[in-house]
Amino acid sequence: MHPGAAVRKRAAERRSETGRSLEEWLALVKNTIVPLYREHVFAQIKPTTNSRVDFGLALTHLQREIAQATDGYRRAGQKRPYHASN
Repeated sequence: MHPGAAVRKRAAERRSETGRSLEEWLALVKNTIVPLYREHVFAQIKPTTNSRVDFGLALTHLQREIAQATDGYRRAGQKRPYHASN
């Protein structure tokens, strides 16, 4: 086993431990991501590099509020306005 594989294995084990500690929010712990659930997935944790973890939020239920708060633009410099449906 090369050194990179050992690091990834340790990272996967840590994600699994973290996932098990959040049992009420999790349905299952996958190899590459840890989804966080309530009724639906609201976030996911995934590795990006050997020293960094990405935490992503699913905010689709807040699209209208985000569009209003940002005056229709999702991020700075974006040319096309974003309008939430309904």
